Amino acid sequence: SCAPVMCPAAPIKEHASSPTQGEKLFFPQTATYACDPGYTTTGKIDGPLAFTVSCTSAAALAGDGEECKPVECHKAPTVGNADIRGADVVVFPEVVTYSCHDGYTTSGFAAGSKNFTSACHATGELAEPQACLPVSC
Repeated sequence: SCAPVMCPAAPIKEHASSPTQGEKLFFPQTATYACDPGYTTTGKIDGPLAFTVSCTSAAALAGDGEECKPVECHKAPTVGNADIRGADVVVFPEVVTYSCHDGYTTSGFAAGSKNFTSACHATGELAEPQACLPVSC
């Protein structure tokens, strides 16, 4: 008899979705996955936003190793009178952490904050960092 070739279910993928995920595929069906905002298949902002998993005639899934990776933001800019604590290159949705030098705060007041962050957005851009202002006596 002639029976259809059945593959395993289209896998559930982190940071991606497909209308057919979790459903069994039959040869030659495919499942197309779309990456969530802030993710591409390469981690580059201009990388592909989707990938396809297909059922082969050998009852296996092809393309099952594909995944959506967080986009990398540009290198964090230097901020006058501040140091970067930790990584200066981050991926979505991580943050770059800055610490003002002694005698500086984000408000210019002695009780002001010395630390601030700049978030990596889904667009691959870092949020504009705050400034470190000299403390007024």
